[in-house]
Amino acid sequence: MAGRMHKPCLIEFYGENFELRDRIRQGIDSNRRAALAAALLKCSWSCTENRQVDTLSLLNALVNLSYGGDVRVGLAENPNKVSNIVKSQSAELLSIYEPFAQELDITFEGLDSGEQLQDCPVHYDRSPMGHSRFMNVLPKSFLQKMEAGHNGKTPLSEDNDLFDRTLSSIVRASSLVQSGKGVVTAGPARSARYLLEKVKKRFS
Repeated sequence: MAGRMHKPCLIEFYGENFELRDRIRQGIDSNRRAALAAALLKCSWSCTENRQVDTLSLLNALVNLSYGGDVRVGLAENPNKVSNIVKSQSAELLSIYEPFAQELDITFEGLDSGEQLQDCPVHYDRSPMGHSRFMNVLPKSFLQKMEAGHNGKTPLSEDNDLFDRTLSSIVRASSLVQSGKGVVTAGPARSARYLLEKVKKRFS
């Protein structure tokens, strides 16, 4: 669910429990704020100091958060799924994340002038202090998992390998659960047909 909420989706409320609605909205906002922070960290680690992070790379990193480690990716999922989502929904993604970007002192250059996303730099604090600030936005449960596997040789906010392993383990576990639920709900035969259709689509 958390990964799905990283991307544009329709959110509808039923009933008149407005306190519950507010709590759900706050949870969605916290999830998306953390996703933006995580994507910025991944972009920082993948770019050299002299190379700027561009908006297209950031959006790809955001959408890819929920697919890294997914057991279904590479087997049945379209390998271009992330880039297809970004290409078709870039405006919606920016609409979602620009308010959180302002909160985290992140600015996008060139979007208003109609530049291509890969030509629009993203400006933010890429120093160790900036990384620490982004780490503090991540869920406590995620940080606890990182701390449990931390060897102390590298500052936690700079240990990109540990970050990737922790994220992949969470996504992998979630995808296994979802795959298992799909078999139980739909039944083995229907699930097999669905997987076959996905595989055909994957290699067509």
